[in-house]
Amino acid sequence: MKPLFKLISNRLYVILLILCVSLVGCSESSSPSSVDKPPSVIDDDIADKTPSTIDDGITDKELVDVIDQEVLSKAVLKKGGVFTYQFKLGAQQQLRFIDEDHLGKVVFVDNKLHYTAGASLGTDIIRFELQSLGEAALNSQPKIIRWMFSITDDEPQFEILSHNTLDDAASVWSCVQDNDTNEGVTWLVANETNAANYAWGGWRAILPGFDAQCAATLGERENSECNTEHLISTLNNSNVCGKNDWRLPEAYEVNNIFDVNYLSVADNQPGVDPFYFPGIDFSMYWLSKDNAALGFDNQAYGMRFSRDYAIAKIVNKRLPQKVILVSGEVRDTS
Repeated sequence: MKPLFKLISNRLYVILLILCVSLVGCSESSSPSSVDKPPSVIDDDIADKTPSTIDDGITDKELVDVIDQEVLSKAVLKKGGVFTYQFKLGAQQQLRFIDEDHLGKVVFVDNKLHYTAGASLGTDIIRFELQSLGEAALNSQPKIIRWMFSITDDEPQFEILSHNTLDDAASVWSCVQDNDTNEGVTWLVANETNAANYAWGGWRAILPGFDAQCAATLGERENSECNTEHLISTLNNSNVCGKNDWRLPEAYEVNNIFDVNYLSVADNQPGVDPFYFPGIDFSMYWLSKDNAALGFDNQAYGMRFSRDYAIAKIVNKRLPQKVILVSGEVRDTS
């Protein structure tokens, strides 16, 4: 005969087992949402929103990509103009304003930016440090984001042009009107510093280890056609920005957009306005004239947006370099 306490314990075990099965398992949660979607996952319709529309309390999603693409932008202000924006971040994030000298007056309180343009013309760059808080800070580095303001007068030197031949969302090129060079010219510049490089004229980039990298958006896909002659012909046939006279720039035209005020080797910033020419870096850029008159048929001129910008360098035509193109009349040097 079994002891009484064993009979009772066995019967209790059976009763508990029956109750457990009837309640859909003891080892699983009765709330399937906690299994199907971990707490760190945010619905796509929320992630696609800009920070100004994201609900408070979202703590497990870094918003730096949203800030860069949706909020961080370029704004053109006339002297004395005012711009404000309220950032809204997750509970585990914060923005720290990096205090620097600015052309305008900057007030940043409780993640709200208030900017008043000053009397000086130029591009002002406001920088923030996006920081993670709590445990997330242990495995992440603060990210620097920038917001640019172009302070202009009634007749600005530069203006960004819109044209149906350029898709703003996908194009690697931008058109910039320059009202101060000669009688006015239009620049065609790459939006990214690594967008493309080309051999000079109709030459092929065949030097070992120096393959040209084409933008691949205007038909220049083969290395044999990665040269400025093919690029310019394609642009002119496409009537990009309504122009069909694109060409490599003259030295005086490049000199006229060089601005030593923006030159900072420490910040990797070349001597050119980053608001209108974001894709320009310290690389060599082709100029229009070659050096054949000096007896070097395979040489052409190039120039950098660095301290030695005034010196035209002699470069092998087969060695691919960056390009910035221009449309407009060439100044009569006579």
